[in-house]
Amino acid sequence: MRKLIIVSTMLLSTAFADGGSCKYSDVAKLKDHLEKHISYPATGKAIKAACLKEAPDEFTPSERACCNKRLKDGTEYKSASEVEKALGV
Repeated sequence: MRKLIIVSTMLLSTAFADGGSCKYSDVAKLKDHLEKHISYPATGKAIKAACLKEAPDEFTPSERACCNKRLKDGTEYKSASEVEKALGV
């Protein structure tokens, strides 16, 4: 299982290298997740880890790849609205 997660993360982190825009199938679900399941302030790395742990199947591989691309590990986000802005929603 651990190898699968590592490989998936590596693949997803490069999926949007071409700069394409991100699309979310359910923006309301994304916003709900960010508002209710993440404690702020939080780094991009902590947000991505929480999403993988708490909701591993909640988002599509391309949605997760977008989050991996747009949320910077070392950046601290003070609120869900800051994360939403970074994700383009």
